[in-house]
Amino acid sequence: MQQDRRHAICWISLGCPKNLVDTERVLGRLVERGWLLCERPDDADIVIVNTCGFIQDAADESKQLLAQLGQLKKNGCAGIIAAGCLVERMGNALSSDVPEVDAFVGLADADEIEAACREIIRGRGRLFTRKPHAAHNDTGRLRITPRHYSYLQITDGCNNRCNYCVIPLIRGPLRSKPLAAVMEEARELLGDGAKELNVIGQDTTSYGKDAGGEDLPTLLSELCGLDVQWIRLLYTHPAHLTEAVIKVIAENDKIVNYVDIPIQHINDNILHRMNRIAGRKRIEDQIARLRAGIPGVILRTSVIVGLPGETHEAFEELLEFVGETRFERLGAFAYSREEGVPAYDFPAQVPEKTKQKRLGLIMRRQGKIAAETARAMIGKTVDVVVESKLKAKRSLWQGRTYGDAPDVDGIIYLSGKGLEPGMFAKATITGSRDYDLEGEILA
Repeated sequence: MQQDRRHAICWISLGCPKNLVDTERVLGRLVERGWLLCERPDDADIVIVNTCGFIQDAADESKQLLAQLGQLKKNGCAGIIAAGCLVERMGNALSSDVPEVDAFVGLADADEIEAACREIIRGRGRLFTRKPHAAHNDTGRLRITPRHYSYLQITDGCNNRCNYCVIPLIRGPLRSKPLAAVMEEARELLGDGAKELNVIGQDTTSYGKDAGGEDLPTLLSELCGLDVQWIRLLYTHPAHLTEAVIKVIAENDKIVNYVDIPIQHINDNILHRMNRIAGRKRIEDQIARLRAGIPGVILRTSVIVGLPGETHEAFEELLEFVGETRFERLGAFAYSREEGVPAYDFPAQVPEKTKQKRLGLIMRRQGKIAAETARAMIGKTVDVVVESKLKAKRSLWQGRTYGDAPDVDGIIYLSGKGLEPGMFAKATITGSRDYDLEGEILA
């Protein structure tokens, strides 16, 4: 790309790891084409926000940030671009909510983003563009995660149609990447220094169901043939997790004994209202299979409280189940009423005050379990990755055990000699701090 002056872009990515992959893909294309990147919005000619629109709180955060960034135009910033999920969800309606924004682009597409940047530099009027959902080639990414780990997205979109979820409206139906494309991307990420691949998608256990001939166990087995330290499986669905997937995790040391399996609830009536496919018995059976088939497995789950129709008895059933099952990792969320999905019109909406009270009860129960789980680790030796030196206490480093996914789980405070970022090692657990651990790297 020939330009009289190279213009600087500041990119801000909100939301989930899927958004982060979109961000890295487009940044890679833009840098190849001659655009400069800068960290501070104040230094940019154009600021681009890859928005999140999954729930109302995320949508509000995106809008507030866009409005704040619009003030930069008073000091010479040429324009603001809104991209991604919120644009897909709201369409043209978003333009009236954030008049400060100069261009709106749907799910991050390098050609459309660059075209919008060019039009802003030329001083053209407001732009709005969205393209049909399509599969992306995610090679050539400019990674913004720490060098030693990355996200490997194997699917986009979703066919599950949970009654509370807007993802199919935003990202469309399930689209699996061809196996060869996933492997090409994995090799590129590893060649760029990644040692941990976190496998993601809206529902990773549905990989290949739209394509035929490819499936998740085959993909995981192929990934194990690469020079990778850790492979982590995220976003599995209890209705689609098969014995073959459990077997391939158990048989391959490179796949960490960690499974993210969001159950969302346990009461059969609520699960039915959610359209979650798997009922209580199926969920219990899957948990039993995972713990029996993968010794030492760390289970992460997520639950939603306050779906319309959630009675006191249904919530108590969930609370009791969480206490009995003792998930090693758990995230809880209050139901967010979102337009465009069936649950929006469900009767018996739960008052916000009740939802927040139930959320607090779940988190207090899980907090106690997490603290007890951490204390029980003292004296054990586990695999860890070293991440960064603590600024407050220079003798300590921060890291993660194999049972902790980046950004969502706990950390381990590490001591030892010769530590450096991205170093994989074994550590003895010497103490705990609620959700987090303390450990010493073995010489």
